[in-house]
Amino acid sequence: MNRDGYLNESTPRLHYTDRGTADDATLVLLHGLQDCAANWDGAADRLENRYRVVTLDLRGHGDSGRSAEGAYSQADFSNDIGRLLKGLDLGPAVLVGHSFGGRAATAYAAANPNMVAALVVVDSDIAASSDGEPEHAYAVGWRSLEEVTDYLGTLQPYATTEAIENQAAHLTTKLPGDKWVLKADPVVLEAHVREDLQPEWSGLNCPALILRGRASTVLAHEAAVALKEALSGARIAELEGAGHWPHQEVPGAFDATLRWFLNNSL
Repeated sequence: MNRDGYLNESTPRLHYTDRGTADDATLVLLHGLQDCAANWDGAADRLENRYRVVTLDLRGHGDSGRSAEGAYSQADFSNDIGRLLKGLDLGPAVLVGHSFGGRAATAYAAANPNMVAALVVVDSDIAASSDGEPEHAYAVGWRSLEEVTDYLGTLQPYATTEAIENQAAHLTTKLPGDKWVLKADPVVLEAHVREDLQPEWSGLNCPALILRGRASTVLAHEAAVALKEALSGARIAELEGAGHWPHQEVPGAFDATLRWFLNNSL
């Protein structure tokens, strides 16, 4: 059962979903920049029969609150991961972060090793060596959810229509005049600074998996191999038929890879 909730003990308030039970492990799934937790819905539904699966809308994204002070630093997002783990008494948990979510998870894991059982970075440019995360065009207004779906389809050509439609519905909000825009606070992108997290990555002491789609232009093969070599014991998996969103593009291969890693790491 999908349980929705909010962390209200401090601002901004954070929205999360909570599924399954921790029979084997607790997974915390973190989305990318200007995205939302709903892009993990398919994976969370598939994994909840074995794990407790929690998804988080990062501050300024999805149904979480915006920061009135424009506090959207790497540290702010990483601290919110701590708010979630402590608020729901989840640690030590497995952090699974997509794109920017993987960067935030890496920063948190480096600073809070006792709270993290394992780390999975999904097409995350940890060393900030690429041109950056693909960013949704906030200034673009769509006239319908169908247009939003078509737009997301250009970013995720391998993903199923069902997955993209679900993401589109949660990613956007309707304004007067039949205009749909992203829910994400535009200040998130304005404040975004891509930090090189290689030192934090190299100092991790938990099992780690680098997972990328072979067609990705965000995390190149060479960069993924460099991450593996920089952290003793790290594993790497590259999935065929996927780009930047492998959990939505090749769900079967993604799930099998994640289960393989967890079975051999926890």
